[in-house]
Amino acid sequence: MEWVALSYVWRLAVDSVPASSLVGRLPTGLRLPDMIPGLIVDAMKVVRGLGYRYLWVDRYCINQDDVAEKQEQIAQMDRIYRGAELTIIAAGDYNGLGGVGEDPATQRKPLGAVSFGPSMTLYETDPSPIAEVKRSAWFTRGWTFQEAILSRRRLFF
Repeated sequence: MEWVALSYVWRLAVDSVPASSLVGRLPTGLRLPDMIPGLIVDAMKVVRGLGYRYLWVDRYCINQDDVAEKQEQIAQMDRIYRGAELTIIAAGDYNGLGGVGEDPATQRKPLGAVSFGPSMTLYETDPSPIAEVKRSAWFTRGWTFQEAILSRRRLFF
């Protein structure tokens, strides 16, 4: 089985959308909570867009109410992240994945351009992605550091 894992900061996944708004786009029989954080909805869109079927999200794949099961799953984090085809890393400090969701805070800003005749155009560039990741809450957490190190492939948002 192939799956994609999600690495994110829980406190940033707070604004939720009704799970009922996803009906018809989810596999039959899938059970989700009544409300799903926008960040996780965006990750689901990315997974489907990349042609994968499964998304592993600790919040839903680890029973948070069963201490023994939770500890058992935490002990297997290396296998979960190493076994994933890729890990989506939500390094932005907002409730969504940049350029994916409906949230205006996650929309990409148009880049500026200046033309000097027909043969030369200078384009504005985004801030350094590495610098942006290093400034994020995601980068400050030991838990998310572990997830990134254990992952075979990482897709940063």
